Amino acid sequence: MIEYRGYRANNIQFEHTHVVQKLYNNVPQNLYLRLDLANHSPSGFSWGYLGSGCSQLALALIADATEDSKLALKYYQEFKKEFVSKFKEAWYLTDKEIKAWIYSKEYSEII
Repeated sequence: MIEYRGYRANNIQFEHTHVVQKLYNNVPQNLYLRLDLANHSPSGFSWGYLGSGCSQLALALIADATEDSKLALKYYQEFKKEFVSKFKEAWYLTDKEIKAWIYSKEYSEII
């Protein structure tokens, strides 16, 4: 299981936003922006509203969790609205939760 955690760290001059991906061995790594799929926010991720940094985070989370660029491009705007826009200052999500959400979307399209 992969755990995704986000938190905001403030600097005296400006605010930095950090997103951390925890791997199986609990070594934190920064989540890759996935600008190769779509370039919404080259300056980084954000959350808690419906902006470009939120789009980039939603895209990166789905792409990383599913390892499927097509699924990420198909669902990231909807994922942003349902999840990323509602994240608070700090948040936690797993790849299993992301995959379950994707599965529910894919399955509902078949019915």
